[in-house]
Amino acid sequence: DMQNLILSMLKTNPMERPYIYSVIESVHDAIAKIEGRV
Repeated sequence: DMQNLILSMLKTNPMERPYIYSVIESVHDAIAKIEGRV
């Protein structure tokens, strides 16, 4: 499960949270664009 993977990453690497959040935002933006085209 992607959410569990992200949560485990947040627990192991607190310093990388801003990076992880930016990746999540990029993924959400990509999904929104794909859904918008359909």
